[in-house]
Amino acid sequence: MKDKIASSPAQTYDEAIARIQALQSLDTEEINPLSHTSFLSHGSRAKRAILLLHGYTSSPRLYIRLADEFFRRGYNVFVPRFPHHGLQDRMTGDLANQTGRELLAFTAQAVDIACGLGDEVTVAGLSMGGVLSLWVAMHRPDVTLACAIAPALAFRALPLPLTSAAMRAFLLLPNRFLWWDPALKDALVPPLHGYPRYATHGLAHIVQIGLDLRAQARAALPVAGSVLIVTNPTDESVDNSFAKEIIASWKALGAANVRLYDFDARHNLVHDLIDPDQLKQQVDLVYPILLDLIAG
Repeated sequence: MKDKIASSPAQTYDEAIARIQALQSLDTEEINPLSHTSFLSHGSRAKRAILLLHGYTSSPRLYIRLADEFFRRGYNVFVPRFPHHGLQDRMTGDLANQTGRELLAFTAQAVDIACGLGDEVTVAGLSMGGVLSLWVAMHRPDVTLACAIAPALAFRALPLPLTSAAMRAFLLLPNRFLWWDPALKDALVPPLHGYPRYATHGLAHIVQIGLDLRAQARAALPVAGSVLIVTNPTDESVDNSFAKEIIASWKALGAANVRLYDFDARHNLVHDLIDPDQLKQQVDLVYPILLDLIAG
């Protein structure tokens, strides 16, 4: 990921709309109707626009309700579908084709589009989207706020010191598909817009992006206007240590524009604390807090 990712910000609202329509044209009959690229517009360039980045194996449906909340607050809201995600076939093998560079290039293109939608641009993402939001924080000075929610930088199932070696091993070994929940496997349990399994190479690429960002944060400040990292102490999947380390590294370098918000452990929130389709969702608790943090 050492090569520079090109950017070409949309200069006008109409240019941004044309690029969104090009992405929406990729939502063919092979794509789950729940998972199409989403755009909520007030009909012209707004004071504020927000780009929402979904998680690994998830889709834009993740933000079906939260996007509406931002729209009601005056934002133009853009929720793109990442390549290889959102297919009708939940057992698709296409996810094996995802690379780290493709994720970064697509994220850069999405930010370019958002630049034409509002005078102030916010980028927020969950899990994989959280990692990519941190990448935006380090590389896009045209973004007003980058918000990483439960960024997938490390995992509870793996000792932190082994994270880097484990990801290298994942990439050296054959690409495999593993169940998110080995007990449920492909049972039709909500949310149904995502995939029940993941590709090991894809997961390793995401974590490697995060490891690179962790190293960069020790020596360089973010270039976005401000950065917010939101963590969840009862996250069953993600270890928050690296996220807090990144914030500490930036503050040690003198950053005054970075914030950390840690949800109260008493809420017992799950990793996917945004999707209203999640059986254990508490969005009536989570959304007001996120809206206040991001739009307040």
